Order: sequence, then structure tokens, then C-alpha cells
Amino acid sequence: MKATNVIRGLAYATAGEYANAFNVAEAIGNEAGEADFSAAFSILCAGRDELREKAAKRPIDQEVAAAWALQRDAERLLSTLEGLDSQLLDMSGLEDQFDRLVTRLAAEGFDLGDVTLKVVPDFPGPYAGSAGWAMNLDVSDRRAYGVDVGVYVCEDLMMPLYTPFLIAHELVHAICGQKDSDFLARGLEDGLGDAFGSLYLARTLLDPHCCERMLLNSRIIFPQNQFWSIYSDGLQQALLVHELLGIDGLIDTLREANREGRGVIKSLEERLLTGDFDLLRRPRSETDAELMDFTHRYRAAARNLVVSPLAFFLAHEVRQGASCSRLLKQLEVSEPEGRKALEELQDRVFLVFVDKDEIWADETKVNLATGSLRYEIDSSSPSSWCRPM
Repeated sequence: MKATNVIRGLAYATAGEYANAFNVAEAIGNEAGEADFSAAFSILCAGRDELREKAAKRPIDQEVAAAWALQRDAERLLSTLEGLDSQLLDMSGLEDQFDRLVTRLAAEGFDLGDVTLKVVPDFPGPYAGSAGWAMNLDVSDRRAYGVDVGVYVCEDLMMPLYTPFLIAHELVHAICGQKDSDFLARGLEDGLGDAFGSLYLARTLLDPHCCERMLLNSRIIFPQNQFWSIYSDGLQQALLVHELLGIDGLIDTLREANREGRGVIKSLEERLLTGDFDLLRRPRSETDAELMDFTHRYRAAARNLVVSPLAFFLAHEVRQGASCSRLLKQLEVSEPEGRKALEELQDRVFLVFVDKDEIWADETKVNLATGSLRYEIDSSSPSSWCRPM
């Protein structure tokens, strides 16, 4: 496993101030290259120190503000790494972790047939070259393409913490895919993979708070394209199923899908989409407390309070009644970029109101304190704020 992937896994598992874990991992670990996983700590330390040096430069512009924000989160990633079990770091116990998840599912009454874990350089059949990090191939794939049934993990993209979390999601697809069909494993089924797999089942291996953080960092990323927004929709549906049926009812529904095929999930999804909730009235069990806590946090999350690094930096410094020109001068912020960043706090996320040169209202602090206001890093462009320093 590469050090780059260690940093990616840490970014998903850490409660940082960033809006996109993947982009931030690329920015902080841009010097990792092909280094082995054992170099992750030294690479993170070096990256943090370089970012600190960059953050001390003046005047403060977007690049300096990005370094300021990134070095704070690099420190958080290091804290996560220092508390990580060595087996989770080098992935040597992945097969054992897979077996523990399968054993837990068997104890819950699920039949997974001959599913196995397959770590591969590329996915087989028509899935070769796809951008996924993990996928489940079931009896329908075997019938259609002659591929082996199993949970496949791309070897070059294995990440500590996040890969076991993904495997738990994929095992829900294995539950639903024991009967041959032409249904797609998507929509509500993906949501159940998140809610039951990555949150409920993955607790067998990982700290529940870590699972919740990884799912939040996966489903409230910004920007979020249409494809991944559909996954977020599926998670909303699955959380509603849990609320309506309780945890035993949700598990019973998955057991039914395990026996009869994913048509059971498709039927349930149709009822949800048409608002036909009366058909969901089964004997309701108690809800799972941790799933309900996550449901509340997920619904309350501010997905779109995201600004540039300089606007994020200024959000920490603005105060009601302050003069914008004096504030920028005192902070040694580049005047044109600073003015644009203040406009961003007003016009993009409406957390301040500026009249002429005075800040009349400021609601940044509560949104900073709750982690709602986040910064964005675009790692796709060579001219981006996080380019190699």
C-alpha cells in the first residue's frame, strides 16, 4: 500500500475543516509519490512543516491561506494516524477483517454463498478500468460475464480504515445478489449499503464514530457531482426505512432480499418514491440509537457552507462593527483578494453583511465552531490553491 493511500484513508476518517477529503489528501500528500505506507508519518510531518512555512508568508493571499488551513488539517491527520492500530495501517489483516464481517452476517441469519475477498490490480470483465475502489460481483455477473463471485478491492487504491468500511458496504450488495436477476445494484440498495453496511456492520471492526465520520466525508463532499448525489439520496431513503421499520425490521427486509433477490429492495424503493408509506407498516421494532444519531447529524449538516481558503481564514477574524480596510491591513491580507473573499462570505454563503467599509453582521463564528463552514481545495488544476509548494 502506498503512503498516498494512507493519507487518503486518514482524510476520510478525520473530522477536518475541509469540504472534500480526497482533494485535501492530494494537497497535503502531494510529495508522497510511490512511497511505501511506512513513510506516511514522515511525509505528513514534512508536508505539515512545509505548509507552516508557507502559511507564515506575507501578504496573505489564497495560496497562503490554503497553506494555513491545510497545515491545521495535516495536524489532525497526524493525530488520527498516531492513534491507528498497526494492523489497520498496513492492511495485513484485511482478509481476517473480511471473515469477521461475513461471520457477523451469518450470525444475523444471512447466507452469502461462496463470496470471497479478492484483492486485484483491476476489476474483471466489463468493469475493467472503472474508477471504483471496491465492488461486489454476484451470481448475475457470473451468469452474464463468467466472472467469479466476490467482493473485489483494487489493490492500488486500498486505504486504511476506508477500505474495510467500503467492504462492509459491498457485503450488502452480496446479501441482495444471491439470486440471479437483471436489476441494478443501486439506489436504495446503495443507501442500505451505507446505513446497514458502513455504519451498522462496520462497527464489528471500527470505532462507530470513525464510521460515521467516513460516511459524512463521503456523502457531504463539496462539490458533489450528480452521480454521487444519487448515493446521498439513497442514504436518505435507507435512513427513512430504518426510522419506519426499526433496526430489526430493516434487517428482516434484507433477509427477505437475501432469500428472494434484490427485487424485494426495488419494490420497497418504489413505495418510498411514490410516498406509499402505508405499505411499509410492519410490526415496528426499536431503532438503533447510533443510526438515529447519525440520521439527525446527516439531516442537520450544512452541505453548502463552503468557501475559498482566504474567505475561510477571514471568517476567523471578522467581527461585527469592524472596518474591512483596517482589518485587511492589520492582517496583512492582499487587498484585492481580501475584498473578494469578504464578498464571498456575504454573497456566496451570506454569513456576513458588509455596508460600505463596515461589517454590520457576522454569523461566521457559530458555523466555524460547529464545523459547518468549510474550505474547498481544488486539486485538479496546476494553478489551484494547493499546487506543490
